[in-house]
Amino acid sequence: MINSANAVIFGLYARRRNRFRNDFTYNKYHFGVFMQMGAALGIAAAGKLGKPLIPGLLFLSSVCLVSFPAYLEGLAEVRDEPDRVIDEQGYMRRVGIYFMIAGW
Repeated sequence: MINSANAVIFGLYARRRNRFRNDFTYNKYHFGVFMQMGAALGIAAAGKLGKPLIPGLLFLSSVCLVSFPAYLEGLAEVRDEPDRVIDEQGYMRRVGIYFMIAGW
């Protein structure tokens, strides 16, 4: 519940594209919101399994690897701070997406 509420709050906070300097960061930010919402749904579904530990950890890892870096980069742009690039090559986000797929 907290996971999905947090994603909705972050999504609504930076919902306007004109607050971002470039569209790529806007897209990464809202993809992070989408991944966090998907992980919240996956955690709720994994709670109904007999052993929810492994899928739950995979979903939480996907939030840590995809959503948090996107929030750090996006919120820095919304506040007009210097650009902050967490994952230059995108490996961290790819692994996070694979964790999300493996959790499902």
